[in-house]
Amino acid sequence: MVPTPIRFVKGGKELKGMVDCLVNANVKDPVVCGILVQGFNCATYWLELKSDGVYVLTCLGKSALLRSPMDLPLVPSIVEHWIQL
Repeated sequence: MVPTPIRFVKGGKELKGMVDCLVNANVKDPVVCGILVQGFNCATYWLELKSDGVYVLTCLGKSALLRSPMDLPLVPSIVEHWIQL
């Protein structure tokens, strides 16, 4: 699953805004996480501030979501990706 550029950029900007709020609250080494869901696909992301003005966005994992009871074997993979957050 590749996120559409518009949603990916919008999600990245939202995560950046959260990091900026943490910086303003004097949090040392701020890190935020996010989940991007598109249809039945999901991706988890992590954004950290490396130095002043240098943000690093990392994709932690991607997984498909359940569409029917036949997809129950996907549950361990989904939970594994969400635990990373």
